[in-house]
Amino acid sequence: MAHAVVILAVVAVSACSSLPYRTSVPRSVQWELEEYRNPDGTYRPGRPQFYSYCYSELFNTPKELTDEAKRDCPDGALTLHDRDYFWTSCSVQQPQRATFTCTSRQQSGDNASSAE
Repeated sequence: MAHAVVILAVVAVSACSSLPYRTSVPRSVQWELEEYRNPDGTYRPGRPQFYSYCYSELFNTPKELTDEAKRDCPDGALTLHDRDYFWTSCSVQQPQRATFTCTSRQQSGDNASSAE
């Protein structure tokens, strides 16, 4: 019984210290990217980048989530594209997925990040 309590405590503490982490983007986003594909398989200019992260509203703050996204999009305009909870590749501890769009600042005409 004591072992079970120790294991439960370790799991609880590790969940609290987990930062959001990168995961695969939803299929709907992959389909959106097809709009930018040329017939020869290359992509047209202006194609945005999408980044998805697993997180938990119980353990992660919105700032932690956007900080992770800003690491992948340091020079672009960052926008929250979508959030989903079902059929993600996220862990049980961080079951929610947030997907961000990263576009170049020249494309967006924006000088500030618009992510939450």
